[in-house]
Amino acid sequence: MTDVIGKATNRRLQKRKLPAHAWSDRQERAFLDMLAATCNVVRSCKQAKVDHRSAYRRRRENPVFASAWRAAILTGYERLEEQLLAQLAAPHPFEEDGIDEVPPPAGAFDAKLAMELLRMHRATVENRPQTPRGRVVRVSRDEAEAALNKKLDALAKRLAEERGDQP
Repeated sequence: MTDVIGKATNRRLQKRKLPAHAWSDRQERAFLDMLAATCNVVRSCKQAKVDHRSAYRRRRENPVFASAWRAAILTGYERLEEQLLAQLAAPHPFEEDGIDEVPPPAGAFDAKLAMELLRMHRATVENRPQTPRGRVVRVSRDEAEAALNKKLDALAKRLAEERGDQP
């Protein structure tokens, strides 16, 4: 880390290293800019040359940074949505020939990764609390039965449509 000058009160100024988890203003700006561009925390940390664990700690401990992080995610989410829509609207050059096994050029937009990032950040955009992966969320018996019945009704409706049955 870079050196900083310690505050002095009736003593000589001291030069010292920043702690490993401390960020400079430039690192914070680089991180937030890349996060707004990609919604990818690890990539943003590499761009800012900081450890991803320190990014999450900083977000947890610093409400101003947490707010800036959220704003960057919202911006990045909108950009990813726009890029996906542009990909869907763009004509594919090989559609007429029936050849669609041509690999995309290097550095092309990765729609699968974009969809994964959108899925990961949906709770942030919808302002819902995020649940860690693998964590079981307990619901009441009535809520579970209602959700199950809703899915069963949708399945029955789809099967009826496939068979051509009248509802």
